[in-house]
Amino acid sequence: LPACSILPTQPAPELYVLSSPAVPENAGAALPYTLKVALPEAAPGLETARIAVLEAPNRLNYYAGTTWAAPLPTIVQN
Repeated sequence: LPACSILPTQPAPELYVLSSPAVPENAGAALPYTLKVALPEAAPGLETARIAVLEAPNRLNYYAGTTWAAPLPTIVQN
């Protein structure tokens, strides 16, 4: 039991969300259509909630302690 209290604590990851810009008030009337986007296929290494950075043409790395609020294909679809 004492060993359980010695475990190092990890900081909570920072969550990032992409959002679209607000629609201007003078944008006109809404159209009676719905646009549905299929779930995109992500390239290898991007099908995760981790935030990736391309450091060189052939080197993919991830930011430590950060994630998207959902897997990247889901965020792009939404």
